[in-house]
Amino acid sequence: MNRSHIATIVVCIIVVSSLVLIPFAGADWIMFRSDPSHSGAVTDNPALTATLLWKYTTFDDGAGHVYSSPAIANGVLYISSCDFNIINRQVVVDTGGVFALNAASGSKLWNYTIGDVRESSPAVVNGVVYIGSTSGNVYAFNAASGTLIWNNNVGGNIYSSPTVVSGVVYVGSWNGNVYALNAASGEKLWNFLTGSAIGSSPAVVGGVVYISSGDGNVYALNAATGAKIWNYNTGNYIYSSPAVVGGVVYVGSYDGNVYALNAASGAKLWNFLTGSAIGSSPAVVGGVVYVGSYDGNVYALNAANGAMVWSYNTGQIGQSSPAVVGGIVYIGSMDSNLYALNAATGAKLWNYATGSYIRYSSPSVVNGVVYVGSEDGNVYALGSSPTPSPSPSPAPTLTSTPSSTPTSSPSPAPTLTSTPSPTPTSSPSPAPTQTSTPTTTLTTTTPTPKPIVSPTPNPTDTLNPSAPNIELLSSIGNGSVVKSSSLQITWKATETSSFVNHYEVKLDESAWTNIGTQTSYEFNGLIDGNHTFNVKSVGDNGLSQIYSINASVTNAVESGIPLMYLGVAVAIIAAATIVILLGLKYVGRKSKLKESA
Repeated sequence: MNRSHIATIVVCIIVVSSLVLIPFAGADWIMFRSDPSHSGAVTDNPALTATLLWKYTTFDDGAGHVYSSPAIANGVLYISSCDFNIINRQVVVDTGGVFALNAASGSKLWNYTIGDVRESSPAVVNGVVYIGSTSGNVYAFNAASGTLIWNNNVGGNIYSSPTVVSGVVYVGSWNGNVYALNAASGEKLWNFLTGSAIGSSPAVVGGVVYISSGDGNVYALNAATGAKIWNYNTGNYIYSSPAVVGGVVYVGSYDGNVYALNAASGAKLWNFLTGSAIGSSPAVVGGVVYVGSYDGNVYALNAANGAMVWSYNTGQIGQSSPAVVGGIVYIGSMDSNLYALNAATGAKLWNYATGSYIRYSSPSVVNGVVYVGSEDGNVYALGSSPTPSPSPSPAPTLTSTPSSTPTSSPSPAPTLTSTPSPTPTSSPSPAPTQTSTPTTTLTTTTPTPKPIVSPTPNPTDTLNPSAPNIELLSSIGNGSVVKSSSLQITWKATETSSFVNHYEVKLDESAWTNIGTQTSYEFNGLIDGNHTFNVKSVGDNGLSQIYSINASVTNAVESGIPLMYLGVAVAIIAAATIVILLGLKYVGRKSKLKESA
């Protein structure tokens, strides 16, 4: 090996090491969780204050809701919003769409009405905006003009956010499939069917797609073919999207645990149990994992062993996920506030109250400004005035997929000079108190949150810690007799219930099956005996209730004649046929004897 070869190897090591030691660098936040690895972190200036720079109201009728998370590319913010009314928990009007806003001023550049876009967040790559919809469509728009380039209906509701790498769009669907589409044409390249609905968004690193499913599994798939490499089962529904950093997959589960898995084999490295279900997706930077839980806490965990570094309680966190920039952790809460926390200590730096829940939208941070959506229908920009973009026309280019990896040190990102004295917690569910506010921050009044009973809540009441209620509509009840091999059960969510995330069903002691948001299910293949028919309602607060019906099953044909009697009749007919045949045979033989005589 000559010196030139050695020099080349050294340069390669330095380049790879730099990718491992720093988060995704650059002034843009081009997709959900910032980059294809879903690290949730970038190297940029943090938003030091809660100063409102602008807010944009997506719909003037007051029925708008921003569930998606913003993507920012070349001075333009892209986000979706839905405009609907709820009657008896059913969507009756929906005129949602995709918006492009000037990131510096909030002025609208264009919007495209889809009518069925909810939680899917845009990805902006090579001048194209990609997003999913609840009608099963994946869309591609020209980022500069909003012109539709293509759409492909893959089926199912798409709450998953697309990840775009090397000319391929990867996305999950509520029909249980992971799809890979050609980014230029929308043509399906492959799909992989999991065991249940997918609300998670895929991370793509090193030629592998990592995604979780409602069947409780985290999957690793070959990015080129869709072939399964491995899966790991957590035993409960997963809505959290995996973050893949430093050869480790980090993800939360509805069983309340944060998991760290070996990215190559799927072997569990460690798990950390929080106080409730986890719908939030982890951010990983500087050897620390940051994630929210339905127990209301933001957790900072040592990425190497899962030990808790600190926690901070906001009241309740839905599926909003943390963004970590410049030593500050940003996260939305269902108490309607956006929080900024010191990444090293968990101390609150500031909070800003929006007009409603920040249930799904996750903050994005670019050029000293943090952007987030709220269920009041507004997009908010907070912080210092960003440097004006020379042109609002976006043309982002992503040439490679960097790998973001934590350092071997468990210490979080550096502490800001304006941060108050550290007040680390030792309890998994603390509520830190800050008696003074630094001069560089602005603290706003935090409203007391309201029960989760409507998509247009007034954040002035108290949180409802209960699970969603449903009313069974089927005529069958406890002690009923079912004279069929199938039984259909129908139900509806009640107006006094929490917002429903999904339903699950099971027969007797079988495994739970996630059926999404459908409110009817047919149990097939029933056999005689006593059975328990179970329906579980799971709320966005992570809590659930089980409704059970105990009934006796006796199989019957459609005419109502019991199968036992039908069997007896068949036996009698068969016996009579045999007797007739034997009789005919006897008569024939007797006739032959007479003829011979």
